[in-house]
Amino acid sequence: MPEAIAVSFRLGGKPQFFDPQGRDYQVGQWVLAETDRGLELGQVVRENTAVPDARLRSPLRPLVRLATSSDHVKDRANREREREALDLCRLRVTEHGLPMRLVDALYSIDGKRLTVYFSSENRVDFRALVRDLASHLRTRIELQQLGVRDMARVVGGYGTCGQQLCCQAWLPEFYPTAIKMAKEQGLSLNPTKVSGLCGRLLCCLRYEYDTYVQLRKHAPKQGRTVESDRGPARIKDLSLLKGEALLEFSDGRTEWRPYDAFMRRPAPPAHEAEAPASAPEEPITASEPEAQEAVTDESGRKRPPAERVGGRTRSRRKGRRGAKAAPASGEAPADGGAASQPATKKTSSRTRHRTKKQPAAEASAPGQVPPPASKSASRRKRRRRKPSSGGGRQTDQKSDG
Repeated sequence: MPEAIAVSFRLGGKPQFFDPQGRDYQVGQWVLAETDRGLELGQVVRENTAVPDARLRSPLRPLVRLATSSDHVKDRANREREREALDLCRLRVTEHGLPMRLVDALYSIDGKRLTVYFSSENRVDFRALVRDLASHLRTRIELQQLGVRDMARVVGGYGTCGQQLCCQAWLPEFYPTAIKMAKEQGLSLNPTKVSGLCGRLLCCLRYEYDTYVQLRKHAPKQGRTVESDRGPARIKDLSLLKGEALLEFSDGRTEWRPYDAFMRRPAPPAHEAEAPASAPEEPITASEPEAQEAVTDESGRKRPPAERVGGRTRSRRKGRRGAKAAPASGEAPADGGAASQPATKKTSSRTRHRTKKQPAAEASAPGQVPPPASKSASRRKRRRRKPSSGGGRQTDQKSDG
């Protein structure tokens, strides 16, 4: 971080940083510095210190030197010339009929440049005025328009608090303000009471705004009903700096009380106060063994347990439609061996083919009794028989035997 000093000039404004060039300066010393308005006489408001690069908007300009007694003599002589130039400017503005108000004039320390400050609601074409002044004063003329806040800083005055304006006394720069700052602090929203001499919102609205925001976070809401030793009461008003609330009781009386005592015990609603206390229901988690077992419905069939996915509850399905459901853990097949396939209302051609071949495969196993043929299988055999007399009987006997 570069080393710099801060210098404030005559018309106030934000202090500017300069390069000390290895020399040490003290607060209150008068120095000469080169600015946009020329060589000016300023006062040090911050001694040598390291300044972050983010605060430096442009490269540092070198500080010229310390001011001498001859520089102060020139400055006093320039003050007399500035008053004469300002009177001449007012006369010429009246002659040209320009809608502008002259505020102040400032000569550079060497007298080579004159800066005239004015205020106006609209843009002004002052090119003819500049040529007229330059021919009479024989110097370089520069006119600079000021805003309403900068004009209040240059002119000065006293605020509604009875003190000198902050922008003129000590405020280095202007900060943005909003009407919500006055609302957060409980101030009147009347524009005449929250506005300064410049017509804008008061700069002091920002001083305590952050404090009120922090206090508001730990305070109860206005209009809330709380429980007190005298029964339910409604919060009518708040005093954030004192930490008190204005309570309005059922009989209409009001009283200021600290709100720390009832912040954590709000009055229960009427329907909750009358209802009997019931034991809270214990949530069922998937880690319990009961949640993992199969559920049996009214028809006696067993379905898999519910599964929660993405905030919804659904049943886990295994296999395709018509496929055999897996038996639950711990259950034995009904026939002592492989589990039999349950009958379905509609069977496809592939299912019929597997049903026709399954009894033969099961009968080939030694020591196992084949299951009886179903009625549908016997009906299909009858349909496939041929109507011939001799051959048909022999075929039936062989198939039955």
